[in-house]
Amino acid sequence: MHLDEASHEQSANCGVEHPARLYRRRLRAGARRARGGKRKPGHRAGEATVLMQPVGVAALIAPWNSAAGSICSKLASALAAGCASVIKPSELGPIQAQVVAEALHAADLPPGVFNILLGSGSDVGDELSKHPDIAKISFTGSTATGKLIARAGIDTMKRVSLALTGKSASILLDDADLAHALPLAVNAAFMNNGQACVAGSRLLVPRERMDEIAGRVGAIVAGMRVGDPRDPDTHIGPLASRAQYERIQHYIGRGLAQGATLIAGGEGKPAGLDAGFFVRPTVFANVRNDMDIAREEIFGPVLSMIGYGDEDEAIRIANDSEYGLQAYVFTSQPQRAQRIAGQLEAGTVLINRIVPELLAPFGGVKQSGIGREFGVFGLEAFLEPKTIVEGSTAT
Repeated sequence: MHLDEASHEQSANCGVEHPARLYRRRLRAGARRARGGKRKPGHRAGEATVLMQPVGVAALIAPWNSAAGSICSKLASALAAGCASVIKPSELGPIQAQVVAEALHAADLPPGVFNILLGSGSDVGDELSKHPDIAKISFTGSTATGKLIARAGIDTMKRVSLALTGKSASILLDDADLAHALPLAVNAAFMNNGQACVAGSRLLVPRERMDEIAGRVGAIVAGMRVGDPRDPDTHIGPLASRAQYERIQHYIGRGLAQGATLIAGGEGKPAGLDAGFFVRPTVFANVRNDMDIAREEIFGPVLSMIGYGDEDEAIRIANDSEYGLQAYVFTSQPQRAQRIAGQLEAGTVLINRIVPELLAPFGGVKQSGIGREFGVFGLEAFLEPKTIVEGSTAT
């Protein structure tokens, strides 16, 4: 019941499809994390005993594009570690946090273990980042804001986990099954209306097949329905705000001005959808990796297709970014995929799939973050190891 409410509120806030199934997966993963993450009171390290203890009160700062999902993920680790938490949801998605809070109260969670503070990031978020009684910050959002939080918390030496901006590349290798790979690559780019830090917004394709693949991608996008996100037949809903709409229009204009080839979509709203912040799902081909649309996180349904000559060049282009959150590889050769995955500068690499494993660690390298969420690594982000070395009592 509460998951469905949270799903409805996210759809209303951000215009995305109902994500209740993802929330259920996150909560189940959190429950498994809590059961599987228990340690013995102490474990040995040579002659020492190492105790894993709760780090203290944690501030969990969630983004607007997946407030309920992010809260569920962060809170599962914090509670499993024994940390009381203060949630600061985005001011653009506070109702989702309220629904989660109601569910936890209904589950008889003790008062004070879970708390919500509403308000702007510049006010409430800044105070949480500086407050001396906050020992840990787990933040998901932009790299620029993450740096501000890290700077604010350093005076009190807060432990900080940051899941930040991404500009993920999808590498379509020359042996990939296009019928299988292209729909996945498009969905990776347009998930959550493109409002996702892990969106595969750069699609790297063999240069000599650019026209062929661009035509097939354009056909897929042309068949995508834009409209009411509550309709199960809808693929792309409205964006979260006017600011997001204007941001997407800016980047589409930059792509056109810098010489990219428009394959689908473009500026303006889809026909018949004048009310609401709807955009046309857009695909550019013949994009250079130095163009703005290839280097900056757009956070909307805009896909940039970039050509490469060989496997080594594909890896160089994928890594030629200040970000390193996630990457996707599509190929029919598992060993080849594993070899390439090992060379990609990304916290997560998904091979022939776009759905992550929630028990595995998630986070970025380079400017995409610090630390990890999910799995044992996510749990231990809320724990401090204490080493105890005992000598003999004999004189």
